[in-house]
Amino acid sequence: MKKKIVGVILLIPFAWGIYQWRASKERGRRIEEVEDHLQQGHRAKASIALESLVADAADDPEALRLLARMASTENPQKALDVLYLLQARNEASWRDLILLVEITQDYPEESPELSILAELKKSHGKEPEVQVLQARQDFLEGRIDVSLGILNKVLTKFPNDRSARLQRARILLLSPELATRIEAKLELFELGKRDDVTGYKALRILVDREIGPTFFREDVLEASVALQRHPLTGAATFLRASSLRLRFEHDQREKILSTTIQKVGATDKVLLATWLNGEHAPALTLEILSWKESVAEEGKFFPRLQALLLMKKIDEAHRLRNESDGVLGQAAKLRGDAYLELAEGKKDGAIKRFVWQALRSGDQRSLVDAGRLALLVGKGEESWNAYLQALKLGGESIVQPVGLQLLQLALYRRETEVAWRTAKLLAERFSRRAGNRNNYAYLSLLLNRDAKEATQAAEKAVKIGPKNPAFQSTLALARLRANRWEEALELMGRRDVAGLTPGERAIKAAIFLGLDRKPDAVSMAQGLRSEMMLPEEWNLLGSLAVEAKSKP
Repeated sequence: MKKKIVGVILLIPFAWGIYQWRASKERGRRIEEVEDHLQQGHRAKASIALESLVADAADDPEALRLLARMASTENPQKALDVLYLLQARNEASWRDLILLVEITQDYPEESPELSILAELKKSHGKEPEVQVLQARQDFLEGRIDVSLGILNKVLTKFPNDRSARLQRARILLLSPELATRIEAKLELFELGKRDDVTGYKALRILVDREIGPTFFREDVLEASVALQRHPLTGAATFLRASSLRLRFEHDQREKILSTTIQKVGATDKVLLATWLNGEHAPALTLEILSWKESVAEEGKFFPRLQALLLMKKIDEAHRLRNESDGVLGQAAKLRGDAYLELAEGKKDGAIKRFVWQALRSGDQRSLVDAGRLALLVGKGEESWNAYLQALKLGGESIVQPVGLQLLQLALYRRETEVAWRTAKLLAERFSRRAGNRNNYAYLSLLLNRDAKEATQAAEKAVKIGPKNPAFQSTLALARLRANRWEEALELMGRRDVAGLTPGERAIKAAIFLGLDRKPDAVSMAQGLRSEMMLPEEWNLLGSLAVEAKSKP
């Protein structure tokens, strides 16, 4: 009996080992299944298979890695969450960390993970992938020559390194030389022929280009079609490419719309419906979003309501609102009621009520919705009140477009303090956007706050965009604050006088005053009035401002 018991005990580890081996083999098969779907361009099937895999093996690092890779192209925040989880569990490989840094570099909404990049340089600094990451970071921080030097060294040793080729082409697209820009464009098209992440990124870069001397209508269409065929392209990117095609292929409208519905309809109805409304196809929205599901889910309510209003089916829209009352949150109810009143021509009353109710609720999302809608119909004062209250409550719901609207309202009203607070919020939350950093630097310099950091930001901005007039003016203001008059004048001298704003004319006049060139300062300031600019810009004129005020 004892021998039998011992035998059974000895068999347990063996049986457990077999079970583990079979489970591992099954996970491997399912991972291969996901990758096969991606290779065949079946992203929806890949997503379903991956969700099932992660549900059954939530702790499996390989499944999580695949989830992060797949999410990185369309849902970077989800990918980051997964990668940070692997890092916290000490299961992140160095390649996982590379992907994490890449995501933070590629999306302006994310802050770059400089500490992780530093760790990678210490542990795997000789790997070309890490060197390319460093080159990308150097470029983002304005060290363009350093970046190109690193990439050229990588490509000398590894001439077929696709990531290095991509980053070099991305930089050379900004070259002042037409031939160099054309060469960079052709390189991106060549990279885009492969069904890998680099190919996907190359096509994304191309579709985001504006038409100009080296980038033509035909290039936009070629890149858009190629991107739609790429296996890594998700719903949002597919819709972006469809919008570009609709813009340039008017005679193919019905075909493009039909193909888009067929491709995206099965994965994200709400996103598709919102896009169709934006492309002036509300009738198609009513076809893909049924009445039953629109009154059952808040997310599907608004696209159908908007479609009905676009088609002027007001009575049907009211019925939809009434039947959806039980599933709508307070913010959604307020917004829906405002839309209906606007559609009925009650513009003044609708906006005032929407803003008043949003202010009363103290809900940031309602305030932002009210401010956006008020601005859309030309009610600047109401928009200002709503946005300002959202900012005072912390500004968590103020996204990039809303922040820029609030900034413009503050500048128009000559409210420098609010403009500075808004610019600070945008620069901190969306720090990768050069325009945000420049706005914050300019306003900080005007208010004499954090001058050292603002000057450094202005210097970096000019390195990245040496021909950007706004960047030049900010750096000129920094030099003015530092009493470096000649450098400030040289920077403003790059600007066409006819293109200067009143505030920039005040800066240039102040520079002339610093150089004891009062006649030139008077000439530059001629016709300026305080209401044309921010108070701090007007104060730069010093004695000239006093003289202007004293004139009858």
